[in-house]
Amino acid sequence: NEGAFVAVDASGTISSWGHAGYGGSGAPTGIGFHSITSTARAFAAIGNPTGTIYAWGEAQFGAAQYGGQPGPPTGSGFASLFSSHGAFAALDGSGVISSWGNL
Repeated sequence: NEGAFVAVDASGTISSWGHAGYGGSGAPTGIGFHSITSTARAFAAIGNPTGTIYAWGEAQFGAAQYGGQPGPPTGSGFASLFSSHGAFAALDGSGVISSWGNL
């Protein structure tokens, strides 16, 4: 990420800091998380135990739907996250890949 950082502790709690618009604030709370990753200006994580995707930061870089680009997938059962400079991809338990962000 170009201006923010995140850390996940042993219980799955996310701490974020840095540039607020790039995900330095606004990290989700209340459940445990795993498989966190970032684009240049956003973060995404998978929530336990449902496998739901949570994203925050700049919408254009994958935090939300932006213009004609898709936002994070809805639903549950996601197991892994991947990212590039401006987009995310998530693999679910049945092997289906969903991608979103600045594709």
